[in-house]
Amino acid sequence: MDTARDTIRISRLETRCIIGTLPREREIPQRLIIDLELACDLAPAGASDALADTVDYAALAQEAVALANNSRCRLLERLAVLLAQHCLRDPRVTAVTVRLEKPEALPGGAVVRVAVTRAREETGAGRAGRPLPAAGGTGVPCGTGVPPVDHGQDARATPAATAECDARATPAAAAGRVHLAGIGGVGMSALAQALLDNGFEVSGSDRLLDSGDATDTLNRLRGQGAALHPQDGSGVAGAARLVVSSAIEADNPDLDAARRAGVPVVHRAAQLAELAAGRRLVAVTGTCGKSTVTAILGWLLQEAGLDPAVVNGAGVVGWDGGGRIASVRRGAGAWLVIEADESDRSLLVFNPEHAIITNASADHFGREETLALFDRFRERVTGVVIDGAGEAAAPEGARTDGWCGHFVFAGTPFTVPLPGRHNIWNAWHAVRLAATLGIPAPALAAGLATFRGVERRLQRTGSCGGAAVIDDYAHNPEKLAAAWSTLTAAFDRVATVWRPHGYGPLRKMMDDLEAVFARVVRPQDLLLVLPVYDMGGTADRSVGSDTLVARLAARGVPVRGVATLDEAEAALRAVAAPGTALVTCGARDPGLPRLAARLGAA
Repeated sequence: MDTARDTIRISRLETRCIIGTLPREREIPQRLIIDLELACDLAPAGASDALADTVDYAALAQEAVALANNSRCRLLERLAVLLAQHCLRDPRVTAVTVRLEKPEALPGGAVVRVAVTRAREETGAGRAGRPLPAAGGTGVPCGTGVPPVDHGQDARATPAATAECDARATPAAAAGRVHLAGIGGVGMSALAQALLDNGFEVSGSDRLLDSGDATDTLNRLRGQGAALHPQDGSGVAGAARLVVSSAIEADNPDLDAARRAGVPVVHRAAQLAELAAGRRLVAVTGTCGKSTVTAILGWLLQEAGLDPAVVNGAGVVGWDGGGRIASVRRGAGAWLVIEADESDRSLLVFNPEHAIITNASADHFGREETLALFDRFRERVTGVVIDGAGEAAAPEGARTDGWCGHFVFAGTPFTVPLPGRHNIWNAWHAVRLAATLGIPAPALAAGLATFRGVERRLQRTGSCGGAAVIDDYAHNPEKLAAAWSTLTAAFDRVATVWRPHGYGPLRKMMDDLEAVFARVVRPQDLLLVLPVYDMGGTADRSVGSDTLVARLAARGVPVRGVATLDEAEAALRAVAAPGTALVTCGARDPGLPRLAARLGAA
């Protein structure tokens, strides 16, 4: 049967939003008028009463206004394209013309009127990731997808290896084993779990295996069928591709073996982009809090019955059943929620439908470079951006109460079952994004109340001598300040062992670390500083933990250097008492959560 075609005009939709390139335009909402013209394929010709039901024009119009309100695009043309792409997500819409008018344009040459037309075949509407080349790519430079960057970390964390990646994206899913270098790391283990969930044969190597240290993460992957190898290149033989992160050095044995054997090398983010293809993608990024926000958002969608898939940078309490990696949720729904990493700019591989930017501060880059990076990321988002980095708004009624927090959204009170004001903001970001997907506020409040937390994010592991034992991932000044301030509000004394996670980060953050510890560590508290976590490589080791300890001691901070985890454990046990928090803190070192587990079991 022939298909009925219809053209609908929806005129003079009016709203106010942040739009424009001038400084004043980025601060003051501008009046905006939206006109939509939709070409639609409807029900078969002659079907009774079909035309009124097949396309919900009113809903499309409302969504367009909401999208404009939340987009925060700099360019009027970009917003028009975004609205056109959104309308084309309705399978009946074959073409759309979007006309935008800014009738009260400010002086200075701002565009006041644009028109954009898009057809379905031009857009690839509905795709979550970018188009993917066939297997066996030619190894184009990484700059096309994962731009190289000086991390300011150890030389081990430089992107030299990824310059050989086909970083536009990975090969489309194909038969053959995927081998991951550094499979035990936070990001790579999550990717390995996601690959296993999608039916891939997975193997991997890790330096911890070289030293005979099989972590719980590695054992869980092995238990699900991943083949584990020393990081000596032996696991690459017979692999269909090698996946690397930006932490892999150019002389890594797995990478050398892949070169010799002609095995394609792809970046972790590009491999994840392949898994995102065909799903509706939400990406969470930002300097701090992205793992927690990703976890909360995934939990809210789960509790609302949307059955999302989630790939996070930290384990979620309750998602580790069946021997799984707790940072990944296997879901059959339309939505995929991922944590997108800004540290190596690999967030720019993704073209998400919606996104959250938690905040922006100096960490891997200076603040201005970080802000510019997130500006580039915003332009890749086709839908709503919850922008914690670019907004001054705050959650209504935000307050803490012991080990939890509270706020109000859409007239509904929310309880955050996590400590600290920073977690109120984390939950607020996730709730607002979930609300744009159509989940009612009361349902979101009920879902949030059941959230059980994120591993290594102020996670209580038990008690020792009457003291609470807490494990946390904080490794940069902002995260350390948030964690310590939260703890001092709840405990009379805080005794923390912290290990810098790299020589480069310690050198870059030295002044800020000194300032933060001098501000938050009280006279009755105790800070124990371990040597820098050293995984080998060609790192510049000229500045170490002893430098920070000396600078803090000179400022009267109660600080001690400790040489080993055993020495740190003895020092913490010696001060255990009711009203005290014993805290293990830092990234990378698997010994820190193990220490927290030992202390908590006492």
